[in-house]
Amino acid sequence: TDKIIISDPRQFTYNEYFKAVSQNSNMLYYVPDELITEDLYVLLVKEDGYYLQSIPDELKTSKICKIAMEQNKFAAQFVPDKMKCYLC
Repeated sequence: TDKIIISDPRQFTYNEYFKAVSQNSNMLYYVPDELITEDLYVLLVKEDGYYLQSIPDELKTSKICKIAMEQNKFAAQFVPDKMKCYLC
C-alpha cells in the first residue's frame, strides 16, 4: 500500500490530507483548519462513530452525527442537544 511520509505537511493538497487521514485518523491533527471539511469528519466517523466526541459541536452536522450513530449507537451521547430531536 502507498504510505505517506510527512516532510512538510504545509505543502500537502486537500487530496493528500484526505488520503493520509483515511490511513490514520491521527493525521487529522496535521490538517490545516481551512482544509478540514465535512467529508473528512464523515470519513472518520464511518470508521469509528465514537470519533464524534472529538469534533467541535459547531462543526457537527446532522449528516456527521447520523453516520456516527449508525456506526456506533453510543455516539449519540456526543450529538449536540439541538440536533437530537431532529435525528430521532
